[in-house]
Amino acid sequence: MSVERRCSFVLIASALWAASWASAGAQPEADAVSRRIFAQALDRVLSDYVDRVDAGVLVAKAIDGMASLSGPHGPDVAGSASRPATGPALSDFDAAFDRFSRREAGAAGLRLVQAAIGGMMTALDGLSFYIPQQELRDSSLQEQIGGVGLELTLQSGLIKVVRSMEGAVAARAGLVCGDVIIAIDGAPVAGLTLPEAVGRLRGRVHSAVTLSLGSQKGKWRADIELIREVVRPTSVRFRTDDDIGYIRLSHFNEQTTEAVKAAIDAVHAQIAPARLKGWALDVRDNHGGLLDQAVSVADLFLDGGKIVAARGRSWEDTYAATAGDLAQGKPIVVLVNGRTASGAEMLAGALQENKRATLVGMPSIGSGTVQTIFPLTPVAGALRLTTSRLYTPAGRQIEGNGITPDIVVEQTEGPAADRVSRSCKDQDVWLGDGDKQLRYAIDFLRRT
Repeated sequence: MSVERRCSFVLIASALWAASWASAGAQPEADAVSRRIFAQALDRVLSDYVDRVDAGVLVAKAIDGMASLSGPHGPDVAGSASRPATGPALSDFDAAFDRFSRREAGAAGLRLVQAAIGGMMTALDGLSFYIPQQELRDSSLQEQIGGVGLELTLQSGLIKVVRSMEGAVAARAGLVCGDVIIAIDGAPVAGLTLPEAVGRLRGRVHSAVTLSLGSQKGKWRADIELIREVVRPTSVRFRTDDDIGYIRLSHFNEQTTEAVKAAIDAVHAQIAPARLKGWALDVRDNHGGLLDQAVSVADLFLDGGKIVAARGRSWEDTYAATAGDLAQGKPIVVLVNGRTASGAEMLAGALQENKRATLVGMPSIGSGTVQTIFPLTPVAGALRLTTSRLYTPAGRQIEGNGITPDIVVEQTEGPAADRVSRSCKDQDVWLGDGDKQLRYAIDFLRRT
């Protein structure tokens, strides 16, 4: 959240800064500002990127970036990549910047420095990159774009509701799985692609959208007006299977920990403690999300011990569990697969190495890094940098290695999340016998 607040501040200030840039008028002053922006970006990479990087290599890539903007005939920069010191490297950049700037018409400083920073970031890992100001502004504006909380599908030319997200405006208005949308704001949806239909449902928060609902034959039935709101996708879903509690975590957002607590309480309300055999935690296809939420979810099932260590270039943060296992010591199986990544891998590794859970499924992807967004001077965008790597309680690096399950079970038909029918039958991700890995986990818990 602190990163988001910092980005918002930059966006608010950007318009004023842009105006001052334009009013400056003098090319030398604009170019001087551009050089300072590049120096700021270079210093940020040198100080915060997870690995040590040679400054000369970064500058050489930056010059390549400017050359790609200005054409094939760039200045002679041979040997700049081999210079390790920041001072000489910046001198090379200044010389190249001057030559490119003289050949560009108008106030080219900002365009050149953006190209330079973008080029510099190509020297890093694929998860670190430059975010231009417009993209940064667009991502901030996404928070002001609302929806109605519907999951849709396209069947036989009809736009159908698969699910109304719990608590969202569509669910409150009574839309259910199977409803057919024949028009949005009076415009027929026949012939639209699914993304086009979804796009029409989105708009400014607090704005109205009218859905015309029809029968399975596409005939009009009723109009309903909904007020768009910020929709936060549900990251936690649960249900019970007789004496087993099942919780699926699709990603980690700001509400995940509280949602898991609520799911545990709901399962306890449905299954008496003496009859509850155990828990199946499903993190298959979970791409990660907020690290602090992944850590706090792991903490819910641990009574102590280390959860994860995040190591930067010259620092380490260790996260430890607090007392209180909400699962009350009942056996746990964590389901993982080749698309389990990042925070989900951390969660699985923490429960495995603390002897709290048995992992079932296939080896995870091995994506255990943490990225941080660093805004630059307004109108210059931001840097997304890999700042640390994640390590399991036993010190195993997750990045490039992944998490190996205790029991390998192949999934011949794909995980439950991949095979949910686009009909209304059992749409809440529970496929029972059809999910080989889940069925193994349930049987294992009942044998334990």
